[in-house]
Amino acid sequence: MLLLQLVVWSLYTMSLSNRYYKRLQLNSEALDAEATIAKLQRITEAHLRRIPFENLAQHGASGGPATLDMEKTANKILDRYRGGFCFELNGLVASFLDELGYTVTRVPSVVYKENFDDIATHMILIVKAVDNQLYFVDVGFGEPALHPLRYDQFDIVQETPEGMQNKLVRDGDAVILYWYKSEQWLPRLKWSYKDSMLGADGNDLSAFSKALALVHDKSSIFSQKIVVTLLTRDEKLTLAGNRLKTTFKRFPEDKVTLSVRNLGDEKDTREILQDRFGIPLSETEGLDLRRSLAAKPEIWAHMYRAIC
Repeated sequence: MLLLQLVVWSLYTMSLSNRYYKRLQLNSEALDAEATIAKLQRITEAHLRRIPFENLAQHGASGGPATLDMEKTANKILDRYRGGFCFELNGLVASFLDELGYTVTRVPSVVYKENFDDIATHMILIVKAVDNQLYFVDVGFGEPALHPLRYDQFDIVQETPEGMQNKLVRDGDAVILYWYKSEQWLPRLKWSYKDSMLGADGNDLSAFSKALALVHDKSSIFSQKIVVTLLTRDEKLTLAGNRLKTTFKRFPEDKVTLSVRNLGDEKDTREILQDRFGIPLSETEGLDLRRSLAAKPEIWAHMYRAIC
C-alpha cells in the first residue's frame, strides 16, 4: 500500500508543472528557466485570469468539500478546471513554485472585516526568487494584487499593473497589508513577521486544518452564499449568489464602470459559470442556490475590500 502511495505521489509531483502550465495557458519554454521575479509575475497574473476564486463545493458542486490534500486539489483545479479558495489556491501554487525552484513559506493570516480578530482563516505566501529577494504572493483572495509585492519594502507604496496601490506596514511582529481605496489606506490582511521568516520547513499544510474547518462550518459566510471571481488588468468578474457583476477599469476609482446582471435559476447560473468562468457544466450539476438566495444581499459587502 505504501509503495502504491509513493508511486501516485511521484506521478503527481512529476506532472504538476506540465498540468499547471497547461491550465494557465502559459508556454514554459517562453519563460525564464530560473526562478525569477519576471516568471513569478507571469504565473500570478495568469493564475488570477484563468483560475477562479470560488466556494461552489459548499453549494452542491462536484467533488466534495475542499481539502488540504494537494493531490486531490490538483485534480480539482488542474484536471477538472475548477477553482477554489485560499488554502486550495495558495496551497497548490506553493507546490508548483516549489517544483520550479522557488523557496515558499506558507503563512497563516487574519482577514480584516470590521476589525482584525485573533483567528487566522487565510494563507499567504512569502516566496524567495533566484535573486534571493522575498516577495509577497497571494492568488487565493477575491481581489488580490495582480503581481507579487516586494517583501523588503515596508511603508512604501507598490503599484501593480492594474493600478492597485498596495502598502506593507510592519508594526512589531505584525505585518499588515493595506490598499488605497475610497481615498484612504484600508487594511486587508495581518500576519506574523516571524512566521513569514520560517522558510520552506516552517508552516506545512496541516497548520491550516483548524482554519479549514471554520470555513466549512455552516455558520461560515462561505457556506451561506456563493462567490466566484476572476481578475485581469482591466476587469473583475464576480458572481455573488445569482448576481453577476463586471467591474471595468477598477483603478483609479473615478474611472470605474459597472455592469450588473441578475441571473435566473441554477440552469442560468451554471451556464454563466461555464461561459464566463470556464467551469464545466459537469462540475455544477448539483448546484443549489437556495442558501445563496436566502442570504442577506450584503453578506459579502464587508468583504469586498478583502474576499477570502
